[in-house]
Amino acid sequence: MTRFHTFALAALAASTATTQAQALPFLPFTVSLESETPGTQVSTSGFSSVGVEDFEARSNGEPQNFSTTFGGSVFSGVYTSVGVNDADQYGGAMGIGKYANAASNNTYTLDLSSSEPGGVTYFGFWLSALDGNNNVSFYQGGDLLFVYSAANARAFVETLTNRDAYFGNPTGPFLNQNDGEPYHVLNF
Repeated sequence: MTRFHTFALAALAASTATTQAQALPFLPFTVSLESETPGTQVSTSGFSSVGVEDFEARSNGEPQNFSTTFGGSVFSGVYTSVGVNDADQYGGAMGIGKYANAASNNTYTLDLSSSEPGGVTYFGFWLSALDGNNNVSFYQGGDLLFVYSAANARAFVETLTNRDAYFGNPTGPFLNQNDGEPYHVLNF
């Protein structure tokens, strides 16, 4: 089950890439991945425009569809078939609030747009309780550009100097629970 809390979007991103992947050769698309320090649950990257969906205004349950402006930002999005849960050992940044999950459908979608020139150039989220079924797929229209799988995420965490610090929930009420899975902010 996919478990994410906060989705952050930004335009005009200037990131320091620690891992780089190239998408399918027929479409020009490059992904740079940046790591945050262990225990960080929101992106620390600075951007000219930022939007965050924290799911607090959403009812618990599955699946649901809704539109968002990510807190009134220049970004907009439509979630389809997303489940929402209260914070527990699997998700909910800072151990409070709500988080999105793939629910019984095992998948959900987020269609993004931006009024910023250049569109959405950054996508980040707190990947909590990574399991083998997690993946993020980037599309433009109907064309698949890039897939970042659980295996990619786990391999990336394994390259980090203090890899063990990323395993287990880093928040007070659920501290170190579910310690077999990484909890990590990913900045694409």
